[in-house]
Amino acid sequence: MPENLSDQTVYTFFRLGLVSGLLSRQVVFSWVDCQILQRALPTEALIELSLAERLSYSQVAHLLNVYQEGADINLPAKMLLAQAGRLLKQDTSQVVRLIQGLCLLNAEYYLSTDLRTGIANLETCLQEYRDGAVAQPRLVKCLAAYLRRFNLYTKHVMTILDGTAAAEAAA
Repeated sequence: MPENLSDQTVYTFFRLGLVSGLLSRQVVFSWVDCQILQRALPTEALIELSLAERLSYSQVAHLLNVYQEGADINLPAKMLLAQAGRLLKQDTSQVVRLIQGLCLLNAEYYLSTDLRTGIANLETCLQEYRDGAVAQPRLVKCLAAYLRRFNLYTKHVMTILDGTAAAEAAA
């Protein structure tokens, strides 16, 4: 079992997931509902997020940005890369959408140089695909090869997603 993730880390993971299109709003709100039910005293952030279900993606992302204050962005970014790997395994036809979403992470100011470089390389692969220089199977291999190094963060992702699945099953 991975160590407990701070709320700030989870909020950052959710914000990056919403901005990149790799996570749905429903995942965020399922996790929030689960946390409210599990905790003896839910935080103000959890209560405010639970009331934000009718807000747009960008408004929810803004709220998450406020609550993530002080979090290191690199662990949540690696977790999101692990989630992208899971999504790629489920449906390789989504490779272009996944790379496009991941490329949005390079706009994050505090993202490590290593992650920026890897994502920039993915962007290059995508451009080669658009130019007709590589076929889709090669693009899938390019993305899968990069994401493989983030598999160890899948346990963190599953800790979050398993909690949301349990909340949805109980509802």
